[in-house]
Amino acid sequence: MKKFVLAVAITSLTVVGCAAEKPPNSTNTSILEEQKDSLHQSVTLANGLIELQFPVGWYKNESEHPYDLQYFSKNQNMNTGVFLYKSEDLSKQSTPQRIFERQIDDLKSKRKNFTIIEPKQTENLGDKTITTAVYSGERNVSRYYYKFTLVEFADNREQFLVALQVAIPSEWSQSQPILEEITRSARVVSSAGL
Repeated sequence: MKKFVLAVAITSLTVVGCAAEKPPNSTNTSILEEQKDSLHQSVTLANGLIELQFPVGWYKNESEHPYDLQYFSKNQNMNTGVFLYKSEDLSKQSTPQRIFERQIDDLKSKRKNFTIIEPKQTENLGDKTITTAVYSGERNVSRYYYKFTLVEFADNREQFLVALQVAIPSEWSQSQPILEEITRSARVVSSAGL
C-alpha cells in the first residue's frame, strides 16, 4: 500500500511539474509580473497621480523632510527623495530643466568638494523622458554620490518629478541599477483632476 501511495505521489508531482512548463522560447508574462510584484512595492505620491516602484524592504521616511516622498533602503545605504511639480504652480520662466538645475545648485551649495561623476544624459523611453546627472559631495566626515533625475511624462506634461538619490561611493556599482530602476518605474496612474 505504501508503494502505491508513493507511486501516485511521484506521478502527480511529475504531471503537475510538466503541465506548468512552457516551451523554451515562450514567455509567461503573468508569472513575470507576479515575480516583479513580489520584488517591488508600488508607492503612489500624495496626489495619487504618480506611482513608483521601490524594492521590497525599502521603507518610507516618516520624519519631516523636504520631499513629497522619501524612501530608504533596508540598510539605509541608499535613499530616494522625490519632488513632484505641477506646471500650473510654476512661473512662466520656469521649465523642468531649470528646476532640475536648481536642485543640483541647491545641493552644491550645501556640500563640500561637489564634483561631477556622470555628466547630464537624457534618454527618451517613449512614455517618459529621463534626464540624469551624478555628483559626488562631502557632508560632515562622509562622501556620497548624488544622482539627480528629472522625469517628464509624455502623456502628462502638466507635472514632472525631480528625484535626488543618495548612495555610498564604494557600493555604487550595486546601487546604481537599483536607483535607476526606481526612477524608470515612475508612471502616470491617472490624469484626473488636472
